[in-house]
Formats: sequence, C-alpha cells, structure tokens
Amino acid sequence: ILNLGIGCFYNCTYCYLHYYMNSPYKVYVNLRDLIKEVEEFAAARPEKIIRLGSGEFIDSIGFEEILNINEILIPTLSRIKNLRLEIKTKSAAVDQLLGLKHHGRVVASWSVNALKVAEAEEAEADSLSERLAAAGRCQAAGYKIGFHFDPLIFYPDWESGYREVVDLIFKTIKADNIAWISLGALRFNSDLKPIIQQKFPDSKIIYEEMLPGLDGKLRYFITIRQRMFSALLEYIHSYSAAVPVYLCMENNDLAREVGAIPAFSLHG
Repeated sequence: ILNLGIGCFYNCTYCYLHYYMNSPYKVYVNLRDLIKEVEEFAAARPEKIIRLGSGEFIDSIGFEEILNINEILIPTLSRIKNLRLEIKTKSAAVDQLLGLKHHGRVVASWSVNALKVAEAEEAEADSLSERLAAAGRCQAAGYKIGFHFDPLIFYPDWESGYREVVDLIFKTIKADNIAWISLGALRFNSDLKPIIQQKFPDSKIIYEEMLPGLDGKLRYFITIRQRMFSALLEYIHSYSAAVPVYLCMENNDLAREVGAIPAFSLHG
C-alpha cells in the first residue's frame, strides 16, 4: 500500500473512513522519502513483481489539482521494472495523467458500482459514466486499466444492475487492456452502523440481515456472497475468461469455490 494521506471528500455512505478518520484531511508531501523507500524495497526483491497501490486511505486523484502527486510518482516509480503501480479512484479528472510517461507499468483503476447504488450511495463522486469515460481516455494513453466492484450491494435487482456495469466496461475497455477486476461484498465494523444512520438517514444498506465474520466485520450471509461473486464472474468471463478476477477481503477457499483467483497470485 502506498499511503499518500488520509481522507476523501467523495463521502460515500459505506466508507470505513467515516469511522476510521478522526481528524481533517491529511496529505503527505515528503515524496522524496517515499520514492527512496519504494526504490530500496523493489531493489531488495529483484525476483518479484511488486504491486503497489495507492487509493487505500485517500483517492489517488482527488487532490491532484492541488498537489500534482501523480505527475511526480508515475514517471519516477514506473521506471522500476519489477514494480506495478496502481492508482485507484472514483474521479474522472484524468487530464494530468494522459501525457505522463508510465512505461506500461501503471494501472489506472476505478471503483465501480451498479448505477442505482452509485447514484444513492456515491452521490458526491463522479458518475459511473464519467468514470468509464475517463478509463477509456487512460486506455487510449496506454495505461492498463483495473476495476473494483467494491462494495457489492445486495438489493432486489442486483443481478441486472451489475450485469449492466459489466456490459458498459467491456464496451469501453478492451479485455486485453484490463489488468484485473476485484470483487468485494459490503462489510463494515459494527461501530460504523450508527455513524451511517446519523450521517446518511436515507441509506438502507445497513438494514440487510448481516452477521459478524471471523474478522468481526458485519457481512452478508455467505450464500449471498457466493451468489453475487459467482454471478459477476460469469458476466465478466462471458466477455473474456482471461481477465484476472479476485476477491477482496475473502478467504482463498471461497475464491476457489466461485472460480476467482487468489489475490496474492496477481502479477504484471
């Protein structure tokens, strides 16, 4: 994980940062230290392909208009031959990425969701159509593209909702240009539930029947997760069986059961 800061102004209802973050936005600016640490880490493991992702605690593009972080990191870190840098976002503001030298080693990835979910639970982020259009522009600039269906939300018409997104992805992005797709079902710490109730009283996502998993997070019943993961894999592989699909925050037994690959086996 490449930790560039903490905080996100897209304010999605389900985001764990509502519980995790107890301070204003922070963006780290000691990029020289960061670059040196990454270079040393990669040099010590020349036999390994290292996947390094930003966007865990902060949107990878969200602060770009202020700080131009990617204009420094992408040309520099992409020179490292055994490194694959992933920038993950819900933003469509990719203009600053298009002219950068990325040496074919950078994956621009987007969190996506069913249109109904995106409109209700991600209302302050760029729209699904805007995200996919941005992905198409990055594809044209030579980037590999990734997608993250996370969190998958269980609702009455979820099958057709998520099938629609898969159809739109493959209408926009060539299968050969997709580095990976991840699937993750809704999960959250029980302490987040009252925060969502207070901040987003119209959201219904927390009222589905859920149980604590081994990690203590509330999750859908495993049968529901199996159905959702299997359906998404079927939709994706109907276009291309070669696109790597892995599960986020699930054990490898479930991944094998539904036909996904173990996350740790991904490489560039």
